[in-house]
Amino acid sequence: MSNSANSPLGLTTYDSEKLHKSGLTNIFQQIKDDLVVRLEKKYSPKTKYDTQIWAMAIMNEAIDEEKFNSFKKYLFENGKSWEQFLTPASILLRDYYLEKHKEITD
Repeated sequence: MSNSANSPLGLTTYDSEKLHKSGLTNIFQQIKDDLVVRLEKKYSPKTKYDTQIWAMAIMNEAIDEEKFNSFKKYLFENGKSWEQFLTPASILLRDYYLEKHKEITD
């Protein structure tokens, strides 16, 4: 992940490749609208930072669902942990949510 004093966390090329290789990008594309609804209903974020934090919570809950089984198989077979993917996965949700909620400017 990259960041600087004046910008939010963002995906690096390495993060994007890692998400793609693991299959998580494809899973996210299939369920992203459902994840947005969950984020809206459960947390209704008011700021960009809230969105970032609550996106992580939603992704952490979603990992237990059957849709993620192929991804969890990848993690196990490649000696990876969910923690290595949680923040980059949350950034995907944060960015998608903020695209859909342009009224969130703070």
